[in-house]
Amino acid sequence: MRYFIIIPAILFSYVAEAQAQPVIINDDTLSTDIVEQLQEMYRVKILPGRYWYDKASGFWGMEGYPPAGIGIPGLNLGGPLSPEASKGNTGIFINGREITQIEQAELMKITRGPVFRGRYWLDQNGWVGFEGQGALVNLYQLAMQYYQQSSGSYFNRSWNTDIGSGGNSEGFYIMGEDWNYSSF
Repeated sequence: MRYFIIIPAILFSYVAEAQAQPVIINDDTLSTDIVEQLQEMYRVKILPGRYWYDKASGFWGMEGYPPAGIGIPGLNLGGPLSPEASKGNTGIFINGREITQIEQAELMKITRGPVFRGRYWLDQNGWVGFEGQGALVNLYQLAMQYYQQSSGSYFNRSWNTDIGSGGNSEGFYIMGEDWNYSSF
């Protein structure tokens, strides 16, 4: 028995429109060539939309939201990171972006204490400090310690990119469909 599916013309219109929408990072529209190169290089589908990207740490997310994941830092993508990129309202700025209450709560959890208002830097290795000063602590190490003590290990997968990350007291990893990075 054969089944035929009738797809309304409006669906084709929607799909064509979605494919025509740009990928915008830090208020800068990426060219189709760059999007295609990134998709080929990292073997992920980059959905049209507005994103923010922190070149120093590799954190990224949808515009107006907290981080969706950690990517490769230092990519020459988009314009400067806006303080309002994730619509934070905490008075805590990391690499110029005001973080959200969700991020503040997570930081308080892993540091086991308050996170004070101020301006901080965060590098790709997890070191954090006040702007213009040296490192205070390594947030990645604190996160590994916290999650190892609370559950032995941790794992997270981004619903946007299907990229997973996790770790334990030994280190952490980030993985995509055909690539991975590990600190083990």
